[in-house]
Amino acid sequence: MTARDLFVRAPARLVALTILLGICALPAAAQQNAPVTPAPPDAQAPGPAAPMTVPLDAETGDRIALALARRKLAEGKPLEARRILAILEHRRPQDRDVQILIAQAEIMLGNPDAAIQRLEALRDLHPDWPRPRVELALAHAAAGNVRKAKAILIAELGKDPPPHVRRNIEAAIRAIEDGQTFLPRFNIGVNPDSNVNAGSSADSVNFGGVPLSLNDDAKQQQGLRAEFGIGGSLRSQWRENVRLEASVDAYHSEPLQAVGDPNSNVIFAGAVRTRSRKTSTRTGIAIQPYFYNNEKLRHERHIFFEAYRAITPRFGLFGRFAFGDGAVNNSDAQDFSEWDASIGPSIRVGDTGWLYLSFLFRDRSAEDDVFSYIRRGLNVTAVAAPWNGWRMRVSGEITRDVYEDFNLAYGVQQEDLVRSARIEFTKTGTVLWGFSPKFGIGHSRVESTIDLYDRDSTSLILGVGLPY
Repeated sequence: MTARDLFVRAPARLVALTILLGICALPAAAQQNAPVTPAPPDAQAPGPAAPMTVPLDAETGDRIALALARRKLAEGKPLEARRILAILEHRRPQDRDVQILIAQAEIMLGNPDAAIQRLEALRDLHPDWPRPRVELALAHAAAGNVRKAKAILIAELGKDPPPHVRRNIEAAIRAIEDGQTFLPRFNIGVNPDSNVNAGSSADSVNFGGVPLSLNDDAKQQQGLRAEFGIGGSLRSQWRENVRLEASVDAYHSEPLQAVGDPNSNVIFAGAVRTRSRKTSTRTGIAIQPYFYNNEKLRHERHIFFEAYRAITPRFGLFGRFAFGDGAVNNSDAQDFSEWDASIGPSIRVGDTGWLYLSFLFRDRSAEDDVFSYIRRGLNVTAVAAPWNGWRMRVSGEITRDVYEDFNLAYGVQQEDLVRSARIEFTKTGTVLWGFSPKFGIGHSRVESTIDLYDRDSTSLILGVGLPY
């Protein structure tokens, strides 16, 4: 084997290493063969090499200082951040980022009024920049002006902000609401309804084997209703991750014509809410009386447990379990106990939407088995902001109730198939005296083995309510 064969067959890494070592040795060889020049008599011995420095201009230094101030605020050290920002403000009095950070530091230091004054001046100086207005809302919330803070943010949503700004605004609204001690609810409207009296869609019913025609009062009739709802939740932080809640919500529906009867119900609830990074629970009790034609029809009581678990930022699971009982006035046979459950996933859709899918189950045991039934069903609800300044809620539900006992009066075992759908829009970009316009449409249909309970209803939704 020749030397040439050894060179050709050598590994590539060995060849490369040999060449690299040869290149590194060239300067040393050149230096060794170079003539030696004597040093001057007054030359000093060489000392340690000075460290290399890069010139730092004022702009770069200010950016570093600004980043450091942001970091101090994120670490919860507003006093240190404020000292850095005071120097930057002296150097850059017109820098809007410096002004924003100073306002944030003032809020953290417990001086929201100073932050409000600074942010109002910045807002007037930069009317096309949404950031000062969003920060101004947060400053008002810190000062206790929650209603004004939400009004500023809601008005901002109506100005067609970019998607990332919209997400920040909605997150700020949720954060403000989450910190509110009292969270109000209100809506009022007029509903044209194709079945305002909740009458039957059948013309006759088979009773005891004999077909009987229904009179006009028992059949569905068109009409107009006024709908009214008001309520609120009172909340108090008990421990770091535990909050106590008490709420009252009242609903009333009043016919505006001679057709139909007024009905209403009230929900009293008390609960304990816990929260961790990925899980939240709510346990409590609810009492709900129902009234029909200005007389108490029945009342219900439930103990409930609700839970939510985030699996990923865009996917989670939620569930609810409740046990309760109810009493119907003047009809002991319909008094009941029941339990119901729902469980399903929640899915984030796009930047502003959530989709909730829940499977429903209920088992009701009445004093008379003819009123006992088992319910199975499915509910789909979607909430989103498809356009700037608008919020949309779409819901649909289908359930089947199978009654336990044979109904001798009608000669069949009762089964009810109930389908309903509803879509609502709220113009959150328009706020007048704290309220936004709402409109929508709803439809429900009941198909029963007992013709008397067949129902068909379509109603419009026209009114106003709180934007969030």
